[in-house]
Amino acid sequence: MNKKIVNLFCQVSFVIVIFCGAQSVLADTLVVTSAPTSVTAGVNLSVTVKAYNTAGVNTAYNGDVTLTGANFSGAYTVTAVNGVANFTGANIQAKGKNNINATGTGGVTGSSSNKITTVLADVANKLVITNSPTTATGGSKLGEIRVMIADQFNNQLPSSASTYTVTAAIGTNTGGGTLSGTTALPAYGAIGRFANMSLNTAGTYTVVFSSSGLTSAETASIEVTTGSFYQIDLSGLTSETRGTANSPIVYATDKGGNYLLNTQLLSKKQILRERQQQSCVSGFF
Repeated sequence: MNKKIVNLFCQVSFVIVIFCGAQSVLADTLVVTSAPTSVTAGVNLSVTVKAYNTAGVNTAYNGDVTLTGANFSGAYTVTAVNGVANFTGANIQAKGKNNINATGTGGVTGSSSNKITTVLADVANKLVITNSPTTATGGSKLGEIRVMIADQFNNQLPSSASTYTVTAAIGTNTGGGTLSGTTALPAYGAIGRFANMSLNTAGTYTVVFSSSGLTSAETASIEVTTGSFYQIDLSGLTSETRGTANSPIVYATDKGGNYLLNTQLLSKKQILRERQQQSCVSGFF
């Protein structure tokens, strides 16, 4: 064989060997090899991710690895060392089941659904209002207000948690009104359901909920307006004025005692009927 051809063949063979060797040290796939089956919200996880190729763990891989599959906080991106990325500073704050996966730099294929970690609620920390009305009428029941016992990350505590007593009181009070009804009850299953409260006087209000050892919660503004006709206000009627020329003005009110506006005043026939229902003396009109 020609000496030049032999030399060329050897050089080409050498290049191919080097090229193939370089390819063999590139990682192919990331695998989450360990992760906790359950963890408390906000507590750092211990997770290990390894870079594998056809030969096993690729000790030459030193790229950046990022945890995915959940809304992580903390240090959820680390640099692999000899093909291994150890996570000790990443946490998940929302409770629920999460597939812990990973992606990386350097041409590796990310993992998919390698480990499932269940995040549990932390200890009771505060009250959170999950449902509240924004409008109401005087003296009538407010829409149901639901108050949740939550951890510091707004996760609802499990139904097996200790039962807390939640108390409601007026916060903002532009109408000078009173909060009536059931204003204290136990939060069974970590939820307090207030469905029997009312505000009597028209105005803007908020309701503040509190429970021993927990941060309180306040509703958004509730606008209380005058409701529909409920009764006649006869508070100014006395034995001295009854049936005389100085008879007081009689007002129609809603359930909360708010006087109805002129456009809501009743006809004399309606007022007479209401007077009879309230056992007024005859001769008033």
